[in-house]
Amino acid sequence: MKTVIISPGWNQSSDDGRYDFIANAYRDKGYEVVRYSPQWDGRTMTDWVDGLIRIIDKTDGDAALWGFSLGAMASLIVSAQRPVISLLLCSPSGYFKEYLPLIDDRYLSQWSKRQLDAFDVLSLYGIVEKMQSKDNYVLAGDLEIEEWPSFRRIVDDLKALDKFNVRIIKETHHDFSMSNYRQAISEVIDNLA
Repeated sequence: MKTVIISPGWNQSSDDGRYDFIANAYRDKGYEVVRYSPQWDGRTMTDWVDGLIRIIDKTDGDAALWGFSLGAMASLIVSAQRPVISLLLCSPSGYFKEYLPLIDDRYLSQWSKRQLDAFDVLSLYGIVEKMQSKDNYVLAGDLEIEEWPSFRRIVDDLKALDKFNVRIIKETHHDFSMSNYRQAISEVIDNLA
């Protein structure tokens, strides 16, 4: 049996209706669907990753990960700690230590020192080196890449690392519910084994 774990963006719940089409697309491909909705307040990336790992460890059969924004970042980290059959990262957050200096203070100010310290020990390159999945996708909107330098850099670096199929979606912001973003997600899921 194959199971996908859906991991939402910051302060979102995967039970939110905009995640329904993702769950349905995976179900149509024969996947069991688990919606992960972490407790966000006062927690760190370590806590969010540990929650995903607990779900994977209880899963029978093969696990796939789908994540949006901070959920994509957590999914990427988990893929270096547990075997997964596929990884679909939508607009992955760039709160890795390599990119923290590029992030605008107005975004950094929303995090506590404890949360920032947890981000500061995470290296994208170290994580990708340990990844166990072979079927890896990154989707990102061209408009969000233009807006955020850290985001541009993480997408460019993931593309250069040659472990990811990276697709930039035209006329798209940091919002996977936009029609062209939804279409790109559906196309990737349709092509999964």
